[in-house]
Amino acid sequence: MSGTQKVESFTRYTTVRLQAGELLFAEGELGDCMFLIRKGRIAIQKNAPRGLVTISVLEEGDFFGEMSLLESQPRYATARAETDCVLSRIDMGDFEQMIRSEPELAVRMLRKLGWQLRSLTEKYLLLRQQSKMVESSAAEQPEAPETWPGLMPETLGFQTDPGVEAVPETARTPEYGFRLLSGQWLPLPNQDVITLGRTDPASGIFPDLDLSDHDSRRSLSRRHARLVRTPEGYALMEEMGVMNGSFVNGNRVQPSQLQLLQPGDRVTLGMVQLLYDRLPAGVQ
Repeated sequence: MSGTQKVESFTRYTTVRLQAGELLFAEGELGDCMFLIRKGRIAIQKNAPRGLVTISVLEEGDFFGEMSLLESQPRYATARAETDCVLSRIDMGDFEQMIRSEPELAVRMLRKLGWQLRSLTEKYLLLRQQSKMVESSAAEQPEAPETWPGLMPETLGFQTDPGVEAVPETARTPEYGFRLLSGQWLPLPNQDVITLGRTDPASGIFPDLDLSDHDSRRSLSRRHARLVRTPEGYALMEEMGVMNGSFVNGNRVQPSQLQLLQPGDRVTLGMVQLLYDRLPAGVQ
């Protein structure tokens, strides 16, 4: 670490205080710890031909640097304080105790790593299928997608919930969407499972329906909720660990429980207000 960072004891972890603009660590440095943001915002930056580019801004409750802790890898990116910050520094000796005493952090870490794995899996499948298309003759039928360890079921179009029946292909049309208070429509992707939240490239999180531009107060979790297609229509399910909640017609949706949506339902995710309804003619 560099600059005027002040380090002091804080419960069982070490507290690190940064001033706005101060460097925490640089891309490529060796690291042996991770950090949890207690207060403030940290900018995650990558080296580019035109200089450092901010790819994500992390906030209170976020963690970063876990790959250097778990695998002794060089730092993937540069971390710099965007505001005055208070961080908890967690080394390997603290890590096991943290998992036991703060299991929610463990869940969030697994979710983050799962998203990164899913992203790499989808890129791998795309490259494999592109390669097979080049190698196959025009007369051959395209082969079914291959599976490999770590492949997420929804990547292949399977239902992630075993109790949910498959939906006929003829019913799979993007007939529904969300309308914002501004009147803008957000059509739903034509998928069985649709993740809702805000994009975070540093965490490898890219929701299917990105609401980042409509959440000026950053009230949404990165992976806030999901829509699951059922024979009766889409159902909303909140993800575990969401801070600001999900509501349908003013009623809280419980984590991991499906809430079937009906046309005209008011959906509130964090502070983002949406109306679920059929898409008007001409909107796709």
